[in-house]
Order: sequence, then C-alpha cells, then structure tokens
Amino acid sequence: MDLRNTLEGITQSHISAHDRLLSERVLNHTIRILSSIREDNSYNCVMYALDLQNDQRYLELRKIIDPNIHADTSFLNYLIDEGALLLDSSGNLLTYSNELKITHIGKIDIQGRVISKWGIGHLYEHAIHEVPISYGDQVRRYSLIENISVFWYFEAYLKNRYEKLT
Repeated sequence: MDLRNTLEGITQSHISAHDRLLSERVLNHTIRILSSIREDNSYNCVMYALDLQNDQRYLELRKIIDPNIHADTSFLNYLIDEGALLLDSSGNLLTYSNELKITHIGKIDIQGRVISKWGIGHLYEHAIHEVPISYGDQVRRYSLIENISVFWYFEAYLKNRYEKLT
C-alpha cells in the first residue's frame, strides 16, 4: 500500500518530475518509464490499450468532436456491454477497478508485465500491483473478440452517446 500511495502522489506531480520522483521516493519496485516528456503523451490508458493512439481514423475524428469525449473507461464499459470485450483468464488486457467502476486498463506483455499509460503522464512497464492506489484493487483480464474494429465501436459509442445527450 505504501508503494501505491507513493505512486499516486507521483502521478499528481508534473510529468517532468516523474522519473526523478520515482527514483527518489520508491524503493524495491520494477517500474520502468517507456516514454519521454518529449513524446506526445496526450493519449490515455484506454487509447493505448486499444491501440487507438495511433489510429488515423480515431485521431481525425477527435479533431471534429467535443474534446471532452474520447475513448475512456466509459467506452470500456460500452465494449463490455456490447460483447466486444470479454472476461478471459488468458486475455492480454488488464483492467483495474474500485468497488464502483473500471478506472484503468493496461496491456499484458509476453513476460506477464503490464504496459499502461498513467493519466497524462508516461507510458510505464510494471508489475500487476505496481500502480497508483486510485486505480483500485480489483483486477480482471479481458480480451477483445477477434477481428473487431475498435474504431467502429467507438463511432457507434459516439452515436449512442450523442442520441442520449440530445
């Protein structure tokens, strides 16, 4: 818990301090920063885990829609409700939840390490429980159904969301 509380504090600081704070404040961890502050870190954990941060269709669509609407944990719930994201004990997507909702998602690599984007901060490689405390204690593995277009689901999600707003 001390590690996770410390990580919470680090993620609340400016991204330029993350590397220094991680080395100064956290002992006995296996966390590696995979991005630099010079990179475009404007994507979130959902965009990374679902490979949308480099999807040109998604990026073009984001230019013309409300900037507050994007692939987020609400979109993950939509994918689950639609049957596109399935609980799978061998899945390569790992969600973190509190008692109320999914708060975070990462990808599990071949070595069983998690790669995830922490807020507007860096992309990290870490062990399953080396995450900020606010991500919650419930961890579940998922997989996307084969041959789906996450972008197509995002378009449908937007249509569904806009219909409810109007």
